[in-house]
Amino acid sequence: MMSKEIWVQAGGERKPATVVEERSTSRILRLMDGQYAKVVRGSCHVRENLDSDARCAHWLMRNRLSWKYLHRYRHPGLLRVGERVIDNRGDEGYLCDALVAYALHDPQHPARESIKSFLTCCARLSRACGVMHEAGFVHGDITPGNVCFRDHLPVLIDFETSVKIGQRLGVVESGDDDTSSICCTPSCCSPEHLTSEPALPASDVYCLALTMLSWITELFAVEGASPNQTSYESMRLCITGEYPHWEMVKLRFQEEVIVQIFQKALSLAPQNRFQTGHALADAFEECLSVLPDQVLYRTLHSESYHGNARALSERDTVLYSCAYKN
Repeated sequence: MMSKEIWVQAGGERKPATVVEERSTSRILRLMDGQYAKVVRGSCHVRENLDSDARCAHWLMRNRLSWKYLHRYRHPGLLRVGERVIDNRGDEGYLCDALVAYALHDPQHPARESIKSFLTCCARLSRACGVMHEAGFVHGDITPGNVCFRDHLPVLIDFETSVKIGQRLGVVESGDDDTSSICCTPSCCSPEHLTSEPALPASDVYCLALTMLSWITELFAVEGASPNQTSYESMRLCITGEYPHWEMVKLRFQEEVIVQIFQKALSLAPQNRFQTGHALADAFEECLSVLPDQVLYRTLHSESYHGNARALSERDTVLYSCAYKN
């Protein structure tokens, strides 16, 4: 039996495509011209009637809002999107550019080429996040799995869990305004994710720091603190502001100024962190300007600390139900 032809309709033209990945709420397709498409699974049923399926409608609306935001606010560290599309199943989404994803333990990881490349990647990602903060949004799910690379520099992706500054870091799927869920990646979230406090740019700063330190330790955020670590053990470390890999980080960086940036970014209280992505980027750029060349060009590549280090993706993001009143 012949397999069903896969295509994406863009600009009135059907373009052949292949499925790259099926995720819980989305499907990733690759077009023949090298572009990618991210479509919302099952959205064919709600495109014309959002009331027919509240959960699917929720993710379709977030997909549309993410696309609208990314069309309006451009930065080299933010995902570039194209036109909206429909795939052969009738599901809706958008085109986006091709990016490279690196496993944390990949010996070619761009952030470990040198201290200079690491600080440059940190500044680029922080500055991209600062653009979001200027526009009044918090990304809400910055993790190593939600950062890809273009030309050896990081690009932030997956904006469907973004909220306006001051909103809670949660999503409403049931259609009931009185009920929400915490949406987080258990080992790479801020304390505010787990306490349902209002989202601040400083919440993203916390997750930015965990993501960047993952490039250095080759461990996903707070994972690896104990054998057979559970998601709930990881969340305990995040909610209490306990980062378990400082010793490993200090082995990589003899420069106290770099360590101090991350210690501030991972402060338990949001008011003690850098307040925006731009402020964090300024700190990294200051390091780039004051550290001598013999430090900046020192390589960070070494034998992997852990053979079981891994990069997680959207499918590792977990929804934790938490009922509360507005």
